[in-house]
Amino acid sequence: MRWFFGWLGCFFSLFLYSSAVYGLLHGVLGQTLVFGALYRMFMYHEAYAFQYIALFCAVHASVAMAAIYGLPQSLRSHRWLLAAGTLLVTIAVASVLGGVLWKIHDMLAGYFPSGPRLWQDLLWGAEMGFYLGWQVLAMSQPYSLLCLLGFVWVTLKCSQLAHGPRSAHML
Repeated sequence: MRWFFGWLGCFFSLFLYSSAVYGLLHGVLGQTLVFGALYRMFMYHEAYAFQYIALFCAVHASVAMAAIYGLPQSLRSHRWLLAAGTLLVTIAVASVLGGVLWKIHDMLAGYFPSGPRLWQDLLWGAEMGFYLGWQVLAMSQPYSLLCLLGFVWVTLKCSQLAHGPRSAHML
């Protein structure tokens, strides 16, 4: 049960922070395109921004909680390595799921395949998400950099909360 409440706290903290950064860049500073895109790529991730933000936050909260509660103490004691490792796994897993979500948005826009091609298209979306997701993330500056700082901070705080105040000096 502790894992679940830790996940909820981690997810909502990340989602509120990432949404605030998006709102700041998009609404306040007037940056029309917060997320990067490849040439001739439909901007579904910009049109449905909060779905993609929630996806990354949910994946990161899951990976972080699995690492915080599942890894042995000897590995958990290296907090910065824990944060970096969870970020790398998050990017890999969330890029795959983001590619599937992008493909679903493509289908909702009218490009819906019939029969067995549906699953082939979803798998294609997952594959392209794995290969290209990190590039889109790298092109989404300054959003990605600001969120990176927030994700590291929340991961370290969640780890500290899960294992008590004695782990504060390990940060």
